This record gives sequence, C-alpha cells and structure tokens, in this order.
Amino acid sequence: MFSFHRKKLNWEAGIGLLENDVTRRQDGNAPLLERRRAPRVYLSVPVRFRFKGKVGNWEQGESLDVSRYGIRISTLAGQIQAGTRIVLEMKLPENQDPFKLDGVVVWAKPRERMMPNHGAAQVVECGVSFEDPKKVSHMGKVLSFLTDKLCQFALERSKKLDVRPVRSLEEMKIAYRLVYDQYALKGYCEPNDAGLFYTYYCVLPESQAFLLYDKGRLLGTLTLIPDSPCGLPMEAVFQDVVARFRRPGRKLAEVSLLALDLKAFEKKSFSLTDFEKLSAAFKLFKAMYDYARQAAGVTDLMITMHPKHQGLYQYLKFETIGDVRSYSSACNKPALPMHQDMVYVTEHVSSQGGVGSYFLREGASAEKFAERYRWNQNSAREFLKIIRPLWDKIPSEHQLHLRRCYPSL
Repeated sequence: MFSFHRKKLNWEAGIGLLENDVTRRQDGNAPLLERRRAPRVYLSVPVRFRFKGKVGNWEQGESLDVSRYGIRISTLAGQIQAGTRIVLEMKLPENQDPFKLDGVVVWAKPRERMMPNHGAAQVVECGVSFEDPKKVSHMGKVLSFLTDKLCQFALERSKKLDVRPVRSLEEMKIAYRLVYDQYALKGYCEPNDAGLFYTYYCVLPESQAFLLYDKGRLLGTLTLIPDSPCGLPMEAVFQDVVARFRRPGRKLAEVSLLALDLKAFEKKSFSLTDFEKLSAAFKLFKAMYDYARQAAGVTDLMITMHPKHQGLYQYLKFETIGDVRSYSSACNKPALPMHQDMVYVTEHVSSQGGVGSYFLREGASAEKFAERYRWNQNSAREFLKIIRPLWDKIPSEHQLHLRRCYPSL
C-alpha cells in the first residue's frame, strides 16, 4: 500500500509485468504506426488515470505491465476504449512524488479480474502506449527500479541454472551449432553446410566459450574474446571506436556470439518467458564477468548489439560509444557499439542492490575456470580449414599470429 505525498489518497499496489511488445496506432482503428519492444519484468507500480482534456475524478487501476513504451492496466472505468487519450500518474516506492505520463489506449477488452478492494469484478483491461517516451523525465527512475526487480528474480532463478566454460572440442561444436541455429533464424548469418557459426577469433588461445544448462538442457552460449595481435571482431566495423580505449595498463575483450535457444523460452503474450530468458542471459554474463576479471585480467568489455537492446545493456552498466553502423559479419544488420569499464564498475557500483548485487558478489571459483578447453594445433586446423574453410579469408597479419599460436597452420 502506498500513499501520495501531499495527497490523502491511498493507492493499491498492482502486480505488473514489463510489457515487451507495444503497438501504437494513431487513433481508434487507424493503421498500425509502429511496434516497439522492451524486456519484461515483475514489478509493483501504483497507477491511476483520468481522461485527457476532461475535468473529473481520477480513476484507479491495477498496473499489470509497464515498460519504457507503454503500460497495461485493469480498471473499473467501463467507458474506456481504443483511441481514448488519457493522463496517467504512477509512483515508485523509492520516490515520494508521483509523475505523469500522457498516453493513448491502443486496445481494450472486458475481462473478469480480482481487483483491490473489489474482489472479483468485471473490468476493462487495456494497453496504453506512451505518447512520447523521450519526454518522460522520470523514465530513468522507472528503468532503475525495473533493474532491481530483474536482478532479484535473476538471483533466485540462477540457482537452478548451471553455466561453465566449454570443456571439450565436442562441446565447442555444440556451442557454435546453437549459435548457427539461432543466428540463422534471425538472419544474422549465411547458411553453411557445417551448421556451425563462429569466427577465427574464437580459435585464439585466450578466447573462451561458455555453456548454460537447465537440468541438462542446453539453454545458451556466449564467447569472450580478449584482445590480441588480431584485435577484436568488432574492429571490422568500429576500428576507430575501439582504438580510443587501447591504453597502457588496459586489456580489452569483446563479448561475442551470445545465443539463447528460443525453443526453451516459449514466447507468450504477457507471460514470464522473456523474463526467464533475461535471467538466463544474466547467468551467462555472470560467468563471463567472473572469468574476465579473475582469470583473463580484462579491464574493458566491448560489445556490439542491435540498437533495440541498448536499454538492457545500459542496465548492465555499458555505455554507448559510437553510432549505429551496418555490420557485414551479421549480414549487414545494424550494430551499436557499447563499452563497460570493469575497473570503474567494480570500484563504484554497490554490491548491495541492483546489478551490483548480482554481478559483483560471490564470484565463481578458480577451479571452475581451470577446466576450460584449450585449443591445440589439430583442433585449430579442424575449425579453420576443415569444418569451415575460413583460412583464406583471414587477413595475412592475423594468419601470422595464428601460425605463431599453432605452427602447423
């Protein structure tokens, strides 16, 4: 139960689920304008609303879903319908004052729900798209609040998941077969007969792939590629951007080839499936993060991703370091470069809450990393010349470094 500062109204806390697919329409049944996506997460947000342009009492509603793009609510106000413009007031537990958002109802339908103080009731459930998210001055506070909730869930969920470094050549093939399957679905890689997707950077001695399992079922994989004379994969597009971060005493590494088995996270509207997927991704990142700090001596993490995921990586303390460019290695999909100063994050981010409570506490043991697979001349040759004939496409100066690592090449 929450109450507003300077107002004597009590507010019921509704259980919300961060909504990941908001469809905007101009008004009523007008044509679709755009579809915008964001991750989902449980939260509890009091909300009330009134009809825009009308003087009247505020209507109370139960908050079901909210994201940076919109909110789904249940209300007893029967006259609400698609195309209705409304003003919402929302309040977070950490802030005394509520803040307002302008929105438009994009869909509405009747449904029976348990409403606070009303029991079972016929309500109108509706989806509201924020008029202009860029003008929401308090959205940063909303996202910070959601981060804490996401990490709380991930901490509990992660106890059921197992993530570890790849331990054998066969597991390496399993990892890059999953990458191929998922990237092919999204159009991030060209078809190949091997059914595996990786780059020659993956075969460098310090590169490390990780596997995520849930009760023996493979859920995902991720590869960390530390800097070397070959540089980082993203330098094929962002060489000028990466160069700014190479300084004495710093060691860069790129987070690459993240893939989750979408079949394990059945997609349902307004369900926890996306939240489960985020928790799995967090578990992979946690293992990679511990390895990078404790075993690889990495100080700076670099990553490229589709711009639509920018908000999630900002949760993880990454900062945008360049403009969106076309990434040839991902079939010319748009890519956004981001960077995390691991030293700064370790020293300045609290481990008592939010992202710090997940990523900065209880690091993995050194013994777990000691079991990691180490490439040899035979396996390097198999991955670069036999499974996928990558060798002739590798720049000559990079071939030279690979030969130093594996003379038989």
